[in-house]
Amino acid sequence: MRERERERERERTRERASKPGTNTISREGREQSGGLGGIGRRVMAEELEKKGNAAFVDEDFEEAVNLYTKALDLDSTNASFYISRAAAHVKLENFTGTYGADH
Repeated sequence: MRERERERERERTRERASKPGTNTISREGREQSGGLGGIGRRVMAEELEKKGNAAFVDEDFEEAVNLYTKALDLDSTNASFYISRAAAHVKLENFTGTYGADH
């Protein structure tokens, strides 16, 4: 039963991630933000977080860590990126890594 629930949750996450506008930033969005400055960086970071969440649900924890790290490179002020990346590290049993202010 639990496995069936997990699979349903994975499918819902994949569906959300595959909806138009959820995986990529539109050209209009990039133009309005002046490339990747300010809001554009934040939006791109949130898109990377969504992809990281999908990887996490698919139990691809290494990919999730990579995507959360990329999100942090774009927006290091979002605490949820750090929390999500930490959760992926826990799943990988990677307890030896240390991260400073520059993650």
